[in-house]
Amino acid sequence: MGHGDVGDDGNLEALPDFELVIPRKRGPQHKRRSVEQVYIEARRPELVCMAWVPELRTVMAGREDGKVAYWRLMVLNNDVTISKDCRVFEGHRGRVGSMLSLREQADCFSESIVVSGGADGQIRVWDPRVEIEGAVQDISGHDGTVTALAQCHAYLASGSTDRTVRLWRPGGTPGEVAKKPSGVTYPWFEPHRVFILGTLPGWINTLTFDSTGEVGDLGSLFAGDSEGSVVRWRPAKSIRDLGGCDFVEGTTHDEPFERVPLNPNGSSRGVFKALYIAEENMVVTLAYDMKARGYDTLSGHRMMQLDNPERCTFTAVVYVGETRELFLVDRRGYFYIYDLRLECVTLREQRTGLATVFDENTKKGDWLPAADLALLRGAPSLRALVLTAQGLVKGIQICREKIFQFLYKPGEGHVGPVIALTAGTVDDQERIISASQDGSIRHWDTYDMCSLRVFTDDSASEIACLAYSRHNRKIITGHEGGEVRLWGVDSGQCKVMYVPDKAHANTVSCCALVSTTDPTTGEAMETLYTAGFDGRVGLWDLRSEDGRSPYLKLGWKAHEKEILSCVAWASKECVITAGNEGIIRLWKGPGELLGELVGHERAVTCMAMRGETLFSGSEDLTVRVWDTGKASSEGALLETLDGHESTVVGVWAMSSTGHLISVSTHDPTITGERQGKLILWDVQQSEVIEGALSDEVKADLEEKIGRLKEGLESEKDEEKKAKIHEVLTGFETQLEESSKGEVSMQRLILDTFTHPEKFRSVTVREGDNQVLLGTAECSIVATRALPEDVWTESGLPPRQSNCPPSPALSDDEDEEDETNETGGIDDYGDIDAQFAAMGGRLETVSV
Repeated sequence: MGHGDVGDDGNLEALPDFELVIPRKRGPQHKRRSVEQVYIEARRPELVCMAWVPELRTVMAGREDGKVAYWRLMVLNNDVTISKDCRVFEGHRGRVGSMLSLREQADCFSESIVVSGGADGQIRVWDPRVEIEGAVQDISGHDGTVTALAQCHAYLASGSTDRTVRLWRPGGTPGEVAKKPSGVTYPWFEPHRVFILGTLPGWINTLTFDSTGEVGDLGSLFAGDSEGSVVRWRPAKSIRDLGGCDFVEGTTHDEPFERVPLNPNGSSRGVFKALYIAEENMVVTLAYDMKARGYDTLSGHRMMQLDNPERCTFTAVVYVGETRELFLVDRRGYFYIYDLRLECVTLREQRTGLATVFDENTKKGDWLPAADLALLRGAPSLRALVLTAQGLVKGIQICREKIFQFLYKPGEGHVGPVIALTAGTVDDQERIISASQDGSIRHWDTYDMCSLRVFTDDSASEIACLAYSRHNRKIITGHEGGEVRLWGVDSGQCKVMYVPDKAHANTVSCCALVSTTDPTTGEAMETLYTAGFDGRVGLWDLRSEDGRSPYLKLGWKAHEKEILSCVAWASKECVITAGNEGIIRLWKGPGELLGELVGHERAVTCMAMRGETLFSGSEDLTVRVWDTGKASSEGALLETLDGHESTVVGVWAMSSTGHLISVSTHDPTITGERQGKLILWDVQQSEVIEGALSDEVKADLEEKIGRLKEGLESEKDEEKKAKIHEVLTGFETQLEESSKGEVSMQRLILDTFTHPEKFRSVTVREGDNQVLLGTAECSIVATRALPEDVWTESGLPPRQSNCPPSPALSDDEDEEDETNETGGIDDYGDIDAQFAAMGGRLETVSV
């Protein structure tokens, strides 16, 4: 895909949500009085930069005239409203060029502190809670415009046109602040270090700092200058200094990346915005040559380049870690989403609208330029705040048809394709178990997706399939070398089950568990079916007791070609197999073939059972629905579901609702950018409304209707006419329902979800309405199984949540207290009732 191309992502929308407006100043416009080349009495001074203060839900914006505007927002459920009208602080003498919301640093300063830099060379520290004066500290030191600010742990870094980067440390002499909120600690910055650019020809335009937070990573400070260079300073470990690190005296910078190339037309090549993303090992730069570039901080090589299709400069960029996306805006008001995994733009939309008035830089009817960008968090849906020049901040709601998340960050999980997933209970706690081609098996805590255990065995060949036996407390894996392995769910102790000439001589591609009863003792037990590329099926007894080890009970040749999928038919205590032959076979045991299901045109890759109904996915791009009770007879095929454009690699039948989930992996050389696709089917609906008739039956019915109409016209007896009319109405209704059934079969797809990674495995946590998808890119992706309305209509109990309840958002303590006064019932439910249900006894004690 070209650097300026846009991928088609039907899951993604950027919807207008709300606007923050600076009230217009009445009276004539005075455009000739200026300070620092800024028209300070313009009726509509431009907004230049912005900071989002999440703890106070406040937006602060710096203006051309040196003032700072701010809005207080209220987030309720998924709605954002303005709780306080726009207010304006008297700020700098001249343009406010940069703003930064500081993160709290223990023992140094509190949260919700904002810092701004201006054309007057001053840095101002603001507390939005102090509404009378706003600024709580003025910092002097630069001899030019303060162009950039960054937080480096507890230090504040500032860059200027005086070609210096200055470091400020908290802990200076406190000043006097009227109406200072109780419990708030201000930083009271004082000078600490000065870095001079030295041989570099330009001045500082932008600063960015980040660190992964891992042990040993103190972070890096990057600066972009007016001549297209990016330089870096690295702090050193220092136990005596703030945050355990310091930029020691004499620290020199390095220039890890190439400079922005010279433009033939002589236009500026300066880097005016940079963003360091430590977890991606990447620095993103925006330059005046209308390009966004991404550089690898380890190698210094360029990883990406995005040319602006609107032929204007990008103006701001932010990173969304949950989805590994970049949000960008430009001078024509376009909003972009760039997917780092897909390496292309997945959304490009104009979101600022047209200018309605004329000003110094924008003509009436032009697109409003976007000046800055921030992320608004704290609501269920992610929002972007886009700062426009003409006194507006526009809120954009980022909507996906299905929200998804990666369950672990890169480097914290598997490093090979996730080829199998299952969810089960271990010691009364739900766990997710995954297997990968990297040779590892992992337990995941469903609360925070922490990897609890990792099992490996260097002697094992590549894992091909996985199952979990709760009854035997064993994880079962099939391997490329033909062996079957049992892993202790707690210890990870591995036992190899390998029977030459009787089990498998090639890859064990699939396995299935079935609960049975021992015919001798009557005890409950689980048996294991395995199948492989050698076309053989194995039946294993997993019990380990009385000195007996798990063993192979039966083995037989089921197919001439490779078996790719097997599923247990619990009610019949048999196994269903399918593979490259495209034929599905039902086996009771060796030589006991119960029937065949024929219909797929290519290999059958996956299967799932619900009751007596079998679902099969295939390389022929279809999912087929079968009645296993009619195997080897006409009528066994109930439905053929078309909707995938590539091989179906997984199917899951939801036992609680009857819905079907199927997933496919696209061939990137044939299909577009999106690699994985999930479809949710309402197969129950097709069974209920399917009234479609064969052509012969329909023709016979139409002939009968014609004869009845003729008889109705010629009949004179009213009683007989009534009977004929009744029969005629019934036939007409049947014919009408038949046509409806044919149309309704095209509406079986309830929901779809596409994703940039290639799906390899699927499992569903039905109690939590969650689908888990293993990918070829080593990730586990989570998304919802059923839409909320379908979940509710199905009459299912409230979804289980593994996370503690979130506190209600309110503007003051009184509202929170009123919310909690619910007679002992809170977000955890009725605690007293739960205590009594567990056998507890409640007594009232009089004092």
